[in-house]
Amino acid sequence: MSEYYFAFGSNMDEVRIKKRITKFSERFGGKLKDMELVFNKKAYGKERIGYANIMAKLGSKVEGI
Repeated sequence: MSEYYFAFGSNMDEVRIKKRITKFSERFGGKLKDMELVFNKKAYGKERIGYANIMAKLGSKVEGI
């Protein structure tokens, strides 16, 4: 059984991926159709800081690996 992890933004860094997923056999690019990259996750205790997230939006796409 295969399992896939879609990474976008700073999570595309190979070192970061290896910390989160200890074993993977390959990396390749991909796109999520009808999705949009947004920065709507507020940082706890930090004003005006937001983290990346993806949300549905027709006609948009998010590129990642």
